[in-house]
Amino acid sequence: MAAASAVWDFFTVSVKDLRSAICKTCSSDISRGGNTNKDFNTTNLKAHLKSRHIDQYNDFLKADKKRQDALAVKKMQSTSKAKTLSIATAFEKRNKFPMDSAKAKNLNKKVMEFIALDDQPFSVVGDVGFRGLVEYMEPRYTLPSRRHLAEEFTGSHAANFISETFEKMFETWKIPKSKVHVVVRDNARNMAKAMKDSKLNSFGCTAHSLQLVIHDGVLTQPSVEKALAICRKIVGHSKHSPLAYSRLQAVQTKVKRLQQDVPTRWNSTFLMMESLLEQKHALATYAADHDLPANLTAQHWGIIENLINLLSPFEQLTRDISSSEASVADVIPSVRALRRLLSKTADTDHAVKTTKTALLESVNKRFSEYESNPTFLIATLLDPRYKDRYFNDDVKLRARAALDALVDTSAGDETHRETADEDDHPTSVEPLQKRARIDEEERERPSLYDMFEEILQEKGPQRPRTRVSEQLESFFAEATIPRNAAAVRYWQDHHQRFPALARIARKYLCAPCTSVDSERLFSSVAHVLDEKRNRLAPDKAEMLIFVKKNMHLTRK
Repeated sequence: MAAASAVWDFFTVSVKDLRSAICKTCSSDISRGGNTNKDFNTTNLKAHLKSRHIDQYNDFLKADKKRQDALAVKKMQSTSKAKTLSIATAFEKRNKFPMDSAKAKNLNKKVMEFIALDDQPFSVVGDVGFRGLVEYMEPRYTLPSRRHLAEEFTGSHAANFISETFEKMFETWKIPKSKVHVVVRDNARNMAKAMKDSKLNSFGCTAHSLQLVIHDGVLTQPSVEKALAICRKIVGHSKHSPLAYSRLQAVQTKVKRLQQDVPTRWNSTFLMMESLLEQKHALATYAADHDLPANLTAQHWGIIENLINLLSPFEQLTRDISSSEASVADVIPSVRALRRLLSKTADTDHAVKTTKTALLESVNKRFSEYESNPTFLIATLLDPRYKDRYFNDDVKLRARAALDALVDTSAGDETHRETADEDDHPTSVEPLQKRARIDEEERERPSLYDMFEEILQEKGPQRPRTRVSEQLESFFAEATIPRNAAAVRYWQDHHQRFPALARIARKYLCAPCTSVDSERLFSSVAHVLDEKRNRLAPDKAEMLIFVKKNMHLTRK
């Protein structure tokens, strides 16, 4: 206690009662001004010295002043040292950790653990509150972007690593590479190169290509970007504020939530605009009594209406090709129909003429290679809904040439059998070459009919007719089936009439045109791995998902 105040040079604490102090000069018992340690003070002690022992009181004042001066010096020294440390620390904290430093990498790892363990979205690193918290805790650390974190999973994304991973996958599932008809991938260069290195036929997801078409042709226009930014603010206000949602719900004629869009899914942006337009009057009523974070002007509403009208066919096409029954055969006919629609003029074109032209240019750019890809050409030809009806003359020639070459390769043995059988079992329709040879042998001089044959030969030898070629001619001569009919069911019903074509159709029509259905499969993982089955090993989970997806193929 003596170190706390100079007054204790003249007093001692009572041994009998801690609430009292004993004066060293007169042995008086003086109250310490309280009943507990936190209430004790020295006021009574100082008053006793001043009233009873003036000399001792003056000595106390001198000692107390000396003590206060010492404390002040010590405080000044401590403050000066603290300021020096603060300046050094401040300069040090201005220097950010290099991204490749051990400290930054460890902090990135902790952020990834936080996202994974607490089911947080990657976008959390962009949230103002989270960024402020991290900045306060460690100013030298720079939070990485969501893109950086999403690409930070272990393992290389280089083409050679992806190619090796595919090889291991085929080995695990005991899939001969010769059985792999085609791989649907995204449009990234590393994926395209990996498939080429693996000698696997592949093509980019059609839905992704369509996303790029809309992005290039529409979503990057400044006026559209501004209108969509306001739309997102309004939807976000309704989504994140229960009070705002209940107020909007109260003025809606038909209660319906506003749709939030996802930038990587253009059709979700379309649905957002559609939901806002549907609730236009309700939003106007709401805005009359309550504040919105932003307001759509008449010009903005006009842009939204025009975009909905213009993009409706694209939204329909996106839904069609995203179906689990959609195949590569749907792409070329759909694109040709889309091009024709964009090429037609309409009364409302004056408002979207530039956008419409940009869309058409983007479609031509993104989908030009599909009409030179044999996978798409052959699949379209063998789809009884389309056949060769959606090709122009040049593309039709390429498509038929690709199919003829495939038929020649796959039906060589059958052709040999047909040729051998023709001598013993002549058909009613004989090849023109055979008839011409017989005519020449029976007559001594050429006839007019011989000239017809000669002219045909000058134009190129005519292909001998076989049962396979007859299948082709018969198939293409028949009318197409309705677009809502199932192409696979057609081949189940007609495989005996066209056996050679049915074998090829079975192979080419099995390929989907998008990766959407496989992405849906990833979403089903949440139903396989849950609280009741949270200890499943990865290989067991993979097997369960595989069985769930394919079980219907084995059940009748």
